Amino acid sequence: MFKSTIQVTLFSVLGIIISFITQLLLAYYFGTTQDRDAYFAALTIPAYITTLFVGSIGMMFLPYLVKYQTENHSGSIVKFATAVINGCFLALLAIVLVGYLMSQPVMELMLPFSKSAILPTAIYLFRIQLVSIVFTVLSTLLAAVFQAKHSFLAPAVFPIISSFTTLLFVGLLSPAWGISSIAYGTLLGAFLSFLFMLILVLKRFQYKWTFSLRQPGLNSLLLASLPLFGAGVIFRSYTVFERFFAARLPDGSLSYLGSGNQIVVILSTIVSSGIATTSFPLLSKYWSNNDLDALEKGFTKVVNLIVLIIFPMIVVFAVCGIDMISILFEHGAFTEKDTLALYYTLLGLMGFFLFSSVGNVAARMLYMSQNTWTAAIIGTMELLVYIASAFVLGRLYQFVGLAISLSIGAAFNIILSFIFIKRRVINKLDFRALITRFGAICIVAAFVFLLTFLVYRHLLTHAGSLARSIITVISVVLLYWFFLAKMTKDPSYEALVKQIKRKK
Repeated sequence: MFKSTIQVTLFSVLGIIISFITQLLLAYYFGTTQDRDAYFAALTIPAYITTLFVGSIGMMFLPYLVKYQTENHSGSIVKFATAVINGCFLALLAIVLVGYLMSQPVMELMLPFSKSAILPTAIYLFRIQLVSIVFTVLSTLLAAVFQAKHSFLAPAVFPIISSFTTLLFVGLLSPAWGISSIAYGTLLGAFLSFLFMLILVLKRFQYKWTFSLRQPGLNSLLLASLPLFGAGVIFRSYTVFERFFAARLPDGSLSYLGSGNQIVVILSTIVSSGIATTSFPLLSKYWSNNDLDALEKGFTKVVNLIVLIIFPMIVVFAVCGIDMISILFEHGAFTEKDTLALYYTLLGLMGFFLFSSVGNVAARMLYMSQNTWTAAIIGTMELLVYIASAFVLGRLYQFVGLAISLSIGAAFNIILSFIFIKRRVINKLDFRALITRFGAICIVAAFVFLLTFLVYRHLLTHAGSLARSIITVISVVLLYWFFLAKMTKDPSYEALVKQIKRKK
């Protein structure tokens, strides 16, 4: 699993670098102008539909493939996979057709009358993005076929094709095509990624594609995915609500939140995507074999690893985030005012970054154990918590309040998910030890933040932005791991952990 994680993470980082360069180019050409607001408004519903499919059928598809392989149904797995992909393709085509016809009323609902100037651009971009979701969802299903065979390299490589295509379109065509360059680049990139993955699946695994939808396992998968999909219409709509609220705030709010969320997705992908992707088939195997001891150890190690990596990243950003944003984004149409606004937005999203990264693994545990109704209920409650927080904090702190609300909702989700996993999935999960470990890391991170912040404010004020950022990053990493090692080796800490285990 370690080798696969390294491979996936390396290619994920490469794809992320390409995507990040794309974001820098967009900031340079469009800043936080109305065109950028129109793009984020148009992207909302297509991204929502993609999340619905990937988070329900896409998430349940892999455990079913693993189950077929464990039971040695080599012939049936091909028919099952093709039936699932064919069914999703037809469903997506119907959604795209309806969405295309209803594009104007949908965008009129998303944007208030005060934003009517960007409505035509938003409708145009919305129609392009709708077609992209077909290839994005199908690529995700094909990636599950590779992962079920413990082949992680191809699913990690092919998304780079999509990212690089988008980068080329934005870099070369933005001056002539405007904001539509990213929409067309995303569409072509998604299509090329899907095409190459399909060809490789047919060749490597000797798949013979048919247009049949008749497969007994398909009904079982749909029944297991239905709660997630049906309830997901509600609990996965927080991005829709976020953009809806942001569209009614001053100009630029959509861009600040949209850019902040994309940066958090990039960071989360670096930290947790590779770990979660490569650990999921292994955890699914433990679950299928009813090896709960191995499942508990594997799950705990994955969660601890993600938390260990994320905290120093949060500390670094809290200390010198303004310098980092200024160095990377403050060029062209992106101004100093935008730098401060994006910094405070990202600061509000740091909790969302932490809890959503851990949630990458926690949610898969619920899906793997087929507790889909529970996942749906928890997600719906998270949405309600977010909406309530957004109504209050959005009025007080505008787009920053919406960012903080996302963090509050994600924290609520993780708490409920872990309680359920402890009670119904892994009874042997050492919940208290997890909390103790989390608390120890919080203390270390807070102490390192105070030290580095004092140095930053009193000793580095005359240094350049780049020098300050480099010194802060090095200082945080060294101090964090030094103090964490000292704390975990402290006899009182070890005694506390042993006492917790004895009580359990």
